[in-house]
Amino acid sequence: MRKKILFVIPDLGGNGASKSLINLLSILDKERFEIDLLVFNCKGLFADMVPEGVNMVEVPSPLKEYWYQIHFALGELMKRKMFYLVYCRLKWKLMEIFKYKPAIVSQKNYLNIESYIPFLEGHYYAAIGYLDFAPTYFIVDKVKADLKIGWNHNDYSKLAPDFSIERKYLEKLDYLITVSEGCKSELERSYNDLSEKIKVIENINSPLIISRMAENEHVFEDNYNGLRIVTIGRLVEQKGIDLAIFTCKKLIESGYNIRWYIIGEGSDRPKLEGMIEKHRLHKNFFLVGEVRNPYPFIDGCDIYVQPSRYEGKSIAVEEVKIFNKPMVLTDHPGFYEQITNEINGLIVSMDVNGIYTGIKRMIDDSILRSKFTSNLKSQKHGNEEEVGYFYRLLDGKFYEK
Repeated sequence: MRKKILFVIPDLGGNGASKSLINLLSILDKERFEIDLLVFNCKGLFADMVPEGVNMVEVPSPLKEYWYQIHFALGELMKRKMFYLVYCRLKWKLMEIFKYKPAIVSQKNYLNIESYIPFLEGHYYAAIGYLDFAPTYFIVDKVKADLKIGWNHNDYSKLAPDFSIERKYLEKLDYLITVSEGCKSELERSYNDLSEKIKVIENINSPLIISRMAENEHVFEDNYNGLRIVTIGRLVEQKGIDLAIFTCKKLIESGYNIRWYIIGEGSDRPKLEGMIEKHRLHKNFFLVGEVRNPYPFIDGCDIYVQPSRYEGKSIAVEEVKIFNKPMVLTDHPGFYEQITNEINGLIVSMDVNGIYTGIKRMIDDSILRSKFTSNLKSQKHGNEEEVGYFYRLLDGKFYEK
């Protein structure tokens, strides 16, 4: 008999957690598991990429309406005369506008409406909150399951949640999965007494699928003869796109012929567009937006740059390695698990001067770029075997790597 498992995630937008979940759902054994997926707001880049054999679960009201885009949410909640939820939804929007910490927004937002959310029907062998905070809180409070599992995708020290709220929920989990040893260390630093629950399962990527997707499309077909730089990341402060703009300006002023393409979307777009206009970079720096298939951009670039202020374990970096592209990454623990500095990429200080110096070295030294490419080619890429750790976790047979 198949074991019934549930995954819960806020949306399927163009972020690393959504892509990671789609990859995981694609390779899970459908003969072994009956898989349900509950998405608070089933919109976004990957919404129509949910694989066959995965059952979409209806989001219980009023959680469903509450998670709509603001104007739809307010209209539906007003119709139902749920005036307190109208107030909470407006408060959520204002917290986003005034740049409250996303972790605090997610925590408070869920707790404000928790008493209005009904229990989910049915019983599961395992329920998995596939992102920090609201999805995890939901499976703890509203789902009946033998196993309850949280899934952390970011450097916890940078998320900065309300620890008293978080602890209450983490204590009720059977396991908390995270995506790297660095992320595990940060979680253990905050919750040392819960360390037995914390397990590492890396985000899964498949070189065969990714390479095929790159072959199916070509995005650079002009006659441009300069160097192309690509970055994948949401347009939010975490991803450091503002640092990239200042770095691009400095490179142009130094006489370098470059075009820099940012693949991703986010709330900081208006601010970033203003910076591009102010520094007259519209011919050199491009906010491409969300792209379901970013791999032709990676395949066609000369240098990949990830200027993030913090990460968990970057899916984008793992995918870039499949294409053997020389990389410049900013200095934080997650990236040290993904490349070896000066061997198959550069890790630089997390500021404009550091990023500029790293890219300048790459542009000036073609031998260095070739060295990094050659070393990447000699390494194994892809990690479909990680799904085995997930199976063993569900079977109670997990062992440390």
